[in-house]
Amino acid sequence: MKHILFVTDTYYPDSSATTTLGRRTAETLAQLGYSVDVYPAEISGNHFTYPDEYNGVKIIKPEAGAEMNYTPVNPSETHLITERHLSELKKVLDATDYDYVFSVALAFEVNFLAHQALKGRKCKWFPMSYDPYAFNPHITEEQKQEYIRREVETLQDATKIFFLTEFGEDYVGSPIEDKIVYFNLPCIRPIDPDRTKRVIEFDDSYINCVFLGDFYFGNENTDFIFRLFEKVEGLLSKDEGRAKIRFYTIGSVCDYWETVNLWQKKLGDGYICHERISQEEAHNAMLDCDVLVSMGHDSANMCPSKAIDFASSGKPILHIQKIENCCAKKYLERYPNKYFIYQNEDLTDERVREIAQFILNAKGKSTIPFDTVRKLYSDFTMESLIEKILKEF
Repeated sequence: MKHILFVTDTYYPDSSATTTLGRRTAETLAQLGYSVDVYPAEISGNHFTYPDEYNGVKIIKPEAGAEMNYTPVNPSETHLITERHLSELKKVLDATDYDYVFSVALAFEVNFLAHQALKGRKCKWFPMSYDPYAFNPHITEEQKQEYIRREVETLQDATKIFFLTEFGEDYVGSPIEDKIVYFNLPCIRPIDPDRTKRVIEFDDSYINCVFLGDFYFGNENTDFIFRLFEKVEGLLSKDEGRAKIRFYTIGSVCDYWETVNLWQKKLGDGYICHERISQEEAHNAMLDCDVLVSMGHDSANMCPSKAIDFASSGKPILHIQKIENCCAKKYLERYPNKYFIYQNEDLTDERVREIAQFILNAKGKSTIPFDTVRKLYSDFTMESLIEKILKEF
């Protein structure tokens, strides 16, 4: 039996996008009969209480683990790799003769850590990245080029490198170009709810619209989305007998408490702010709500995982984009039941009426069957990624 180690920043029960996608990759390889371990190095400073095993994957806990704590990782930060990080990972590698090691970034320093720890070892090394660490729009061009230089220098020692397709043009002509295997986000999969985990009960007298995720680092224009729902509610309230809408944000609001508190007062029963929930509970919310709300980033190649996850549900998706070449919009163009609007767009009566009608049409309507979604997004499945991985073993 071949032995595989995944080196990550965090692992389950963390539900961040990169952690989730890395976990699904590890679990799929375990289901195929490989012996799969994961070591969460906790470079970004987030600490979780990990189980010993989850879905067939053994979790090797870091020695300096702490109680669960979560702070969203800013991709432009540089996290310190200490001697403790390096010595602990070397102990893990010494304990088992691994055939393959995957280092899953974000934070990108996971790849630097794996590179140092693997020196002199014969196992194959596969760095993976689900988010473009070097291309955060809030960093300077000088910082970006320095990140790319460090990245290329380190990854030249990799067996193969797995990058999102969004990274492509930035590595043309680089020393690692021939080692890169490009893939799309493997987010399309059946959503199997666990009803024992349900913590949010939606009121059926409302049309329930849900944004799942964190407000972080200025990537979302939170004020716009609240103004939008205020105008939609105002329009619908003029029509006697029409359904009422309720907007939920589910996740950490980070530095946006002042904005959230303001809109809670303005919208009253029309807005509910809920803290972070587990992935199992999030699946229930996705399937129980009427409309899913997606908010785009201000980077053209920032991981649009929620938008693709939302597509798996078959629910109507209201996508609010911030820039013309919005990555999530590009993916959602294929999706039959969506509506696009720009952040900071002039909310004319005609525009608000269109959005209100899109939301009204969602109530009681059937979702898009998963088989239909899967055909539309066959290149966004885990099977598609695993096929590429197995070719390199």
